[in-house]
Amino acid sequence: MSSLELINIKVKSFIVFNKIFEDKVMKSFIDMIDVKESSTIEKIEKYSNFVRELFEKNESFSEYIRQLIVFDENIYIRKLSNKEAVSEMLEKCVKHELETLKEISMIIAKEIKEEVGCAIFLPE
Repeated sequence: MSSLELINIKVKSFIVFNKIFEDKVMKSFIDMIDVKESSTIEKIEKYSNFVRELFEKNESFSEYIRQLIVFDENIYIRKLSNKEAVSEMLEKCVKHELETLKEISMIIAKEIKEEVGCAIFLPE
């Protein structure tokens, strides 16, 4: 299993920061990494779509994800702001999801291009 496939599986289990993946850039990211049976052309199209969506917002994927996290109003934030108790399990979910988001933000174009498997120019 590739690292991108593993990230895709982790993202599907999100319960706290799941709304982040309703964002257009993040949807195109997930669409791009969910390509195990796709042809090389489909992979290139999905990669290009992701980069185009990202460049319209911010050229730094790491910074873009950071901004999504900061402005996400999720169950954890709502509980904290309402001074409600936060369970240990919810804390663990937040920690796991933030670690996964950090992992996503550190993905480099080289990894994605290797997954695409084509030696043509692709923007980074």
